[in-house]
Amino acid sequence: MLERAKYRLRYNDDIEFYGRFCEQLPFDDNTFSQIICLNSFHYYTHQGDVLRHFRRMLKPGGNLWILDWNRTGSFKIASTLISWLSPENINSRSLDEMKILLQENDFNILEKETWGYRWWNFFFVRCIPC
Repeated sequence: MLERAKYRLRYNDDIEFYGRFCEQLPFDDNTFSQIICLNSFHYYTHQGDVLRHFRRMLKPGGNLWILDWNRTGSFKIASTLISWLSPENINSRSLDEMKILLQENDFNILEKETWGYRWWNFFFVRCIPC
C-alpha cells in the first residue's frame, strides 16, 4: 500500500512517507493538530502504546480520528474467523471497548458513531487528549 500511495502521489513534493510501526514514527511531541487512523487500528498489537504515541504527537486541543471495524453483532463471528485465518495481528474492538481503551489512555471522546454494511460493522470516534 505504501508503494501504491507513493506512485499515486508522486507529483506532490510536499508529502513524506514513513513505513514504520506507529511507536517508531520520528515525530516530536506536539507535532500534529490532527491524527487520522483509518481502518487500521485493529492491526496494532499494542493498542494502548499506540494511543499513548498518538497523544504524545498531538498538539494541545488536537483531534484523534479513528474509524475501524466494530466487533459487534454477527461481525464478532467474522472478526474471529479473520483473526484465525490471517497471518497478521487482528484485534478488533467494539465501540464500547474502544471507549474504555481511549479513557484509560487519557482521551475524551467528542463524537462517536456506529454503522454497518451487510455483515461488516464499523465505528468512528473523534477525541482529544485530556
